Amino acid sequence: MRLIAERCLDKADREQLNAEQSAERVIGLTHLRLDRLRIGSMDGLELCNGATHVHLQHNLLPEIESLEFFNSLQFLVLANNQLEVLDGLAHLSTLRYLDVSANRIAEAPVAKLPPNLKALDLYDNPCCARAGYRAALVAGLAQLFALDGVDVTPRERRAVAAGGEGGEGGEGGEGGEG
Repeated sequence: MRLIAERCLDKADREQLNAEQSAERVIGLTHLRLDRLRIGSMDGLELCNGATHVHLQHNLLPEIESLEFFNSLQFLVLANNQLEVLDGLAHLSTLRYLDVSANRIAEAPVAKLPPNLKALDLYDNPCCARAGYRAALVAGLAQLFALDGVDVTPRERRAVAAGGEGGEGGEGGEGGEG
């Protein structure tokens, strides 16, 4: 909790608060900026489960954990960590943006992702080179409008729905896995 307070509360405010007040402020945070801290675990984040925006990029996280009670989370950045699988996300029904780029993710099954995602960044992961990567995600995530920084066009969505590749989106878009 101390790390979160140091990183997310204004220093002048922190100095004026007692321990109980500081804890209340941390618990009430909606934006957590915990990037570039060499964090190796997400344990303790559940204290801030009212957060809508969580930034954990450039850390040492091997897995996604402790998000079970984040019922308001809309924006999650886990880029540049050590993630290998996309677990612990599917239940995040309010999540709209997910960045898990530059990790070690070998597969991106749609079932492991929140169905209401609007933007998803997975680039610089081994899964991007899999046949059908883009088509599977476009087909499986009906609200997705951007994948890896490339817009999902109505034309691409129609082509994927018809069983084609869509012709949009550039690299990694051949074949059918996801």
